[in-house]
Amino acid sequence: MNKPFYLALDFRTADDVKTFISANDFYGVPVKVGMELFYREGRPMIDWLKQHDHPIFLDLKLHDIPTTVEKAMYNLGSLGVDIVNVHASGGSEMIIAAKRGLEAGSVNKVPKLIAVTILTSMDENVLHKELNIQQPLNVAVERLALLTKESGADGGVVCSAHEVERIKKFVEIHS
Repeated sequence: MNKPFYLALDFRTADDVKTFISANDFYGVPVKVGMELFYREGRPMIDWLKQHDHPIFLDLKLHDIPTTVEKAMYNLGSLGVDIVNVHASGGSEMIIAAKRGLEAGSVNKVPKLIAVTILTSMDENVLHKELNIQQPLNVAVERLALLTKESGADGGVVCSAHEVERIKKFVEIHS
């Protein structure tokens, strides 16, 4: 597989990230910035990573009403990252609004929009008993993958490695 991997920067502070990248000579490696780091360090962290030629997947998994997600994606579009994501369970209107916000807010290039199907921490027990979703987990994942594609998310889905074979017929996979 010649698709790029994204190194998860699961660190608390920008100093931790800079130390790690420097110590391992990981300059220019595609990176994933999640909630913990982004909510603490924000745009300056993204700008530093861009200055060091890192392709960036901003993994914030937005999930809210369509208007709110559209406005948030408008703001994220201005960051110049390469990939952003939403929860597919937010529905087609939210995914469409997210794409619209990204397109309107982007300065040079529009980031790819991908979607999370079901969090890997969830199992059928959670689906059935807590969320009252009676479909088997694999069926729910497939349905959300298809919804993602139908709603215009242009970069595929994030899923468990165990789900790749089942859903790659629907969309591009980012496992």
